[in-house]
Amino acid sequence: MPIIEIQGMPHETDKEALRHLRSSLRQAVIGIGALELTDEKQVTLKFPSDLLDDDGGLQLIVTIKKLYAKKKRTSAVRQRVADTVGGIVKDFIRANTTNPKLLEVFVEEPYKATNGVFRFEF
Repeated sequence: MPIIEIQGMPHETDKEALRHLRSSLRQAVIGIGALELTDEKQVTLKFPSDLLDDDGGLQLIVTIKKLYAKKKRTSAVRQRVADTVGGIVKDFIRANTTNPKLLEVFVEEPYKATNGVFRFEF
């Protein structure tokens, strides 16, 4: 279950636009067949804010983590995830913000369940 964190989104970003971004990202990630995801609930999105937010321009850092290690999730697939997510966020930023400076997308190393996991679905 991947977690996508988009850090640095401006506080004034329209909430409805963010909901649309969340939905678009979930659908796009699920659409990458090698990830073997079937439901939007399997993709978590977080928008942690920058409490200082005073660097004079928009810098967004996107981190994709907790993508469990599976045979089909090769480095090429992880790069496809980064490119897909990056493209969607880039288009969103161009359409919804001013003064963008930097967008970086990182996919963390594959997560192994042996690292210790507690999971409970309600």
